[in-house]
Amino acid sequence: MTGSLEIKESTQFHKPDLHSWNENWIHYFIVDKEYRRQGIGTALLQKVESKLPKNTFLFVDLEEKDKTAFSFYQNNNFEVMGTVKNWFTGKEGIIMAKKK
Repeated sequence: MTGSLEIKESTQFHKPDLHSWNENWIHYFIVDKEYRRQGIGTALLQKVESKLPKNTFLFVDLEEKDKTAFSFYQNNNFEVMGTVKNWFTGKEGIIMAKKK
């Protein structure tokens, strides 16, 4: 397998009476090391985004020190929404999002 991407719709914080947008989280996303930097991750992400309904926020959480992932999401128009202490077993986390 070259790459895999799994998206899950969030229902934990979804309150339809308060907003009219959908919330989805990138649950799992990986491209095999030998296939990275060839546009495969971006192509997978774009394919998934094309299937999401309008007014959808796509969120991802990552370790603060994961500069490769941070750059990838930043290059794909995700914005930092905030940071979280003790997110990854005592490590700092970053929440990023993109609105479709």
